[in-house]
Amino acid sequence: PEAKAATDIALMVEPNHVKARFRRAQALLEDNREGLSEEALREALVDLKAAREQEPSNAQVSNEVERISKRLAAIEAKLAVPSPSEIVDRISGVLLDRGGQCLAEHGYVWGQTDTIVHIFIPARGVRITKGSQITCEVKVRQLKI
Repeated sequence: PEAKAATDIALMVEPNHVKARFRRAQALLEDNREGLSEEALREALVDLKAAREQEPSNAQVSNEVERISKRLAAIEAKLAVPSPSEIVDRISGVLLDRGGQCLAEHGYVWGQTDTIVHIFIPARGVRITKGSQITCEVKVRQLKI
């Protein structure tokens, strides 16, 4: 808190001070501690990019921009929801035997084994973590999800 406050004051006096921007980013990153919030990483990246813009030859700043950018990319990749076709591609072919590909027309694929009909509905834009979040009603000539 003290380091960030000191750099905030320094940047109020001299907004283009590269070292103050770098130090504020370091304060936001809390000495490279893992598990930081995405917001803290993004705030630090703003300062680091501004510092790099003012001193493009500063290797320390450039390395830090690259490191934080990679951490943010990893967070974004983890939160990304795969497309419906990517989800379907992960389904075992055995479960889709004797079924149909209705993804484009109706948003699902299905298959059947000797005793069970499997219906796979890739969620669009959301990550469903529990089966209880979904209900499915099957009637003759009708499927309600």
